[in-house]
Amino acid sequence: MTEAFSLPDRDRHARHRLVAGWDTLALAGTRVIVAGAGALGNEVLKGLALVGVGRILVLDRDRIEASNLVRSVLFRPHDLGRPKAEVAAERLRDLVPGIAIDGVTGDVATDLGVATVRAAHVVVGCLDSVGARLSLNRLCLRAGIPYLDGGLSAEACQISRYGDGSEGACYACGMTPSMQRRLQASRSCAGLLRETSGTPVPTTAVTAALAGAQLVDQVLALRLPTWSPMAPGTRRTQSLHPPVLIEDVLPTREDCPEHGCLPDMEQGPAPETLRPVDLLARSDVQRLLLPFEVAIGLECRACGTASAVLEPLARLSRRAAACPDCHQERWVTTVEALDHASPFLDRTLAQWGLVQGQVVGLEAPCEDSSSREPRWIACGASWFMEDAHHG
Repeated sequence: MTEAFSLPDRDRHARHRLVAGWDTLALAGTRVIVAGAGALGNEVLKGLALVGVGRILVLDRDRIEASNLVRSVLFRPHDLGRPKAEVAAERLRDLVPGIAIDGVTGDVATDLGVATVRAAHVVVGCLDSVGARLSLNRLCLRAGIPYLDGGLSAEACQISRYGDGSEGACYACGMTPSMQRRLQASRSCAGLLRETSGTPVPTTAVTAALAGAQLVDQVLALRLPTWSPMAPGTRRTQSLHPPVLIEDVLPTREDCPEHGCLPDMEQGPAPETLRPVDLLARSDVQRLLLPFEVAIGLECRACGTASAVLEPLARLSRRAAACPDCHQERWVTTVEALDHASPFLDRTLAQWGLVQGQVVGLEAPCEDSSSREPRWIACGASWFMEDAHHG
């Protein structure tokens, strides 16, 4: 992939080049991840494409519903039932020929990796749940990449730039008891995903456009040297009725467990070929740290039915985990680390649920005092390093 996509019509950005400090080539080489392709995600994606951002990865696990059509500029009636990320990517290729964009139908918690995030310049969150925001916050902290976030209501919008704890609060620093309750309500006691959705939040295309424009402006401010972005750990709230704009500094939690950036990573093979047994065969590796919790067994406490499974816990629903005999929810056995006694070591990391760009920690034997901190290996190249996705 070239550093900047071609501009077949050099007058396309003629008005942009009149803007003080504008750099068309810098924006063409800018790499942005957009998490969420609903109403807000549509506005952010549209704006990024029109200002000339050249490389975009958009991720969303949902499909288009009728209620999306009146709030999402990239979707059409014949798109109903199709994946949001896939359709959004198609529309942007039509809107800006030559843009490099890929749409991934997946979940932030399991389908986006630290190595992919680290290869981006900025991440924009257009999400609607506490759990998804926490997952994206963690990825950005581990990767050391700026995280912009937006939220909507019927008559107001909010954008935030989160920091790394040393310079501005991260999203997790502001977790409240109410947010904790919402997070817990999305999972059963065994950690399984509840398939019922929460109460929909009323939003309109107006607040989506307002927040989307401000988020795109912040991307520009982070990439154009003469522009001034929001400081890390700040939030901007804008109300339409009555018209009010408030910017405040978010409090940093000194003991926040999410703070910390991973060191440089070893480049490894793709997850489709890399196996835990191969990594554990290294003399300097005793244990592997997975990027998320993986379910390896299901057991019914009511009737004793048990079965093996290999699935990231975040992808495992209560319905899928129900006992086939008595239909009760089964107890889940999970792992987050692997050693020589773990099961399924000969399975590939892709079979363990890892995707390209995710990382695995390599812990040295206890007697090796020189390597107490784990080393990290990236599974395959980041999406941004692949020419195959150039659209």
